[in-house]
Amino acid sequence: MIDPSALPTAEEQAAVRKALFEVGAVRISFDPMFTWASGRKAPLYVDGRLLYAHPGPRRAAIAALSSVARRLRPVPEAVAGVATGGIPPGVLLADRLELPFLYVRPAPKDHGRGRQVEGELSPGTRVLIVEDIVSTGKSALAAAEALRAVGLQPTGVLALYSHRLPEAAALADAGLPLSAVLDFPALVEGLPEAGHPTSAVRALKAWHAALFS
Repeated sequence: MIDPSALPTAEEQAAVRKALFEVGAVRISFDPMFTWASGRKAPLYVDGRLLYAHPGPRRAAIAALSSVARRLRPVPEAVAGVATGGIPPGVLLADRLELPFLYVRPAPKDHGRGRQVEGELSPGTRVLIVEDIVSTGKSALAAAEALRAVGLQPTGVLALYSHRLPEAAALADAGLPLSAVLDFPALVEGLPEAGHPTSAVRALKAWHAALFS
């Protein structure tokens, strides 16, 4: 369970939403739809990677992320970014929180030391997993498994944005509460501000609702 005090404020949600809109990270297309990394076809694509080329929006988004992170319990002792999307926000967050950083590959390297987790921490260290965008949550679940395999203790997942899909409930079931500064309902709420018609908002809400039926 997430402590209600750690939920993002309306101001934090607005800051990330504005940052994403400013860099053109939110795209809508019903024909054709986008294909996500999970293989799902969707009319919405959020490209958080675009943030990092823009200092102003980047700072605003990471400031909101760090505000939420500071309210999380248990207090993390390190930050782990999920490769590759979670590495930039993870590094920036760890720097703001003055915590150690490591990152988790999708699979162990096939050369060198053959590591999947890059970074060394004492066994039992509480680690916050960081993603930029969460859809099904599978990559975060895999990262948690890799962290546990080297003796670390993942405490939860923090993301800039979550599509809030039904599959992501598997994170909580695995003892990994998901905290996202911005999620689908809060993103869609602000679409008219970015010039998207209300018809697109209605269509997106209908698409999202159908995922739960």
